[in-house]
Amino acid sequence: MASQEIFYEALRFAGEAHKDQKDLDGLTYILHPARVAEQFIVKGNYELAIPAVLHDTVEDTSVTLRDIELKFGKRVAEIVDRLSRREGEVYVDFIERVAGDIDAVYVKLADIRDNLYRRGRVVTGMEKRYLKAISTLEVVRKAHHDAKLRDDMLKRGTDV
Repeated sequence: MASQEIFYEALRFAGEAHKDQKDLDGLTYILHPARVAEQFIVKGNYELAIPAVLHDTVEDTSVTLRDIELKFGKRVAEIVDRLSRREGEVYVDFIERVAGDIDAVYVKLADIRDNLYRRGRVVTGMEKRYLKAISTLEVVRKAHHDAKLRDDMLKRGTDV
C-alpha cells in the first residue's frame, strides 16, 4: 500500500524534474500534476496520487520509465508509461492505450479535467479532443465499475 511519505517523495521528484517549466498561464508547471494528484489525495488514494503527480515526467522531462521504476516501483512505472504519449503517436491511439489500464484511466480523466477546466475556466482550443477522450475513458471506467459490482454480488451470493 502506497503511503503519504512515498507520495511526498514523488512530489519532490516531479517538482525537481519540472523545475524550470511553466504552464500555459505562466505558472510553475508542477502545480498541474499536483492538482491532478490532489483529486486522489482527498480520497486517501495514494496508489493513484503517486502516478498522478508523476504523469508528465517521462513525456516532458529527461526522466525515464526506468528512473520511475527504480524509485517508485514497477506498477507506478506501468501506469506512467500508459500516461506518456509516445513520439508520433496519434492522440486517439494514445487514449486507446490508456484505456487498457483502469488505473491509468482514472489518472487520465483527472488530468484531462484539470487541463480542460484549469483555474475554474474552460480552456479553449482542446475541448473537442478532451471531451471525446473523456467519453471514451468514462465508458471504460463505468464497465470496470459495473464488473466490480457484479463480482461483489457474486461473492455475497446475491443474484446478478
